[in-house]
Amino acid sequence: MVLDRQRFFDIWSRCGGGEEKACIFDGIETHYLEPHRYYHTTAHIVFCLDELDKVFSKFSPSRAVLQQDAVELSIWFHDIVFEIPGVNNEQKSAEYFLEVSDGRLCNDLRNRVHDAIIATTHKSTPDSFESQLTVDVDLAGLAQSWSEFLVDSRNVRAEFSHLSDRDFNLGQGKFMKSLLDRASIYSTEYFLSSHEATARKNVARLIDKLETGYIWPRSLSETAP
Repeated sequence: MVLDRQRFFDIWSRCGGGEEKACIFDGIETHYLEPHRYYHTTAHIVFCLDELDKVFSKFSPSRAVLQQDAVELSIWFHDIVFEIPGVNNEQKSAEYFLEVSDGRLCNDLRNRVHDAIIATTHKSTPDSFESQLTVDVDLAGLAQSWSEFLVDSRNVRAEFSHLSDRDFNLGQGKFMKSLLDRASIYSTEYFLSSHEATARKNVARLIDKLETGYIWPRSLSETAP
């Protein structure tokens, strides 16, 4: 799926960036098109931006402009570093953003975006509205139809092909259980009302499959139950 170059140009310029925006966009696109990615790709960013647009269509224009820019920049950069196997990808992604925005965007905005990217580790519920919304948008795919949710899950599995099904199922099951054990998966009103119920059903259904020793298809083209 193709990233919207003009959309990035618009937000970068609106936030104070200059003529370097083409080079920065090319770097973003190059990262999300890396061959080891199957889920954390340009398609994920396009999906997240579409979800963000739906959210902010509900807000007043003044609030939307102030908060959407920080959240949108967080979405553009939140998975830009995705190393497999790797650790601290979110921290590295946040540092990447700080590096390319240094001297180009105001420090208050840079810090807010940095914090929102770090929040996508999904280890705890973030405090600020911008971080909460970034996390909710990142997890919006959990509330798709079961077939779409399973496609995303298979794409995540493909990114961890170095792991056995058993080891992947254990790790993914632990993460999914951590989401289900929360009082709610989502933090913001929009996602609580529109996504929470479906997401919880999908997550619970996947956990059941993982706990039964699910054998993942060897190819993404295969049909999975």
